[in-house]
Amino acid sequence: MYRHFPTRDALLEAVYRTEVEKLAAAERKLAQDLSPIEALRAWMLLFIDHIAAKQLIAPALNTFVQLGWSPQRPTGRAIERDEQAIAQWKRKRWPEIKKKPKNKGSSSSSSTKAG
Repeated sequence: MYRHFPTRDALLEAVYRTEVEKLAAAERKLAQDLSPIEALRAWMLLFIDHIAAKQLIAPALNTFVQLGWSPQRPTGRAIERDEQAIAQWKRKRWPEIKKKPKNKGSSSSSSTKAG
């Protein structure tokens, strides 16, 4: 399914972009062939069909959410996860980039002072 796309999100973006481009092309064609009011009416009907198709998908997506499925939450641990590299990064790199208070005596990292 992802043969030409690096990720699922890239595939979905390409599909969505194609649909929007078709709507834009339809507008240009309708504007050429019909009077302005007829072109607007015809394009609005196409747009309503476009939205209706999205509405059919929404209940299925809501079912996935109710079942606890989310593309943001993996069902298992990533195969590529390297625990050793993560631990090393936490020990060496994280302390270097972690935000530190400017004034060592201050209990807050805020640079503003109460007056």
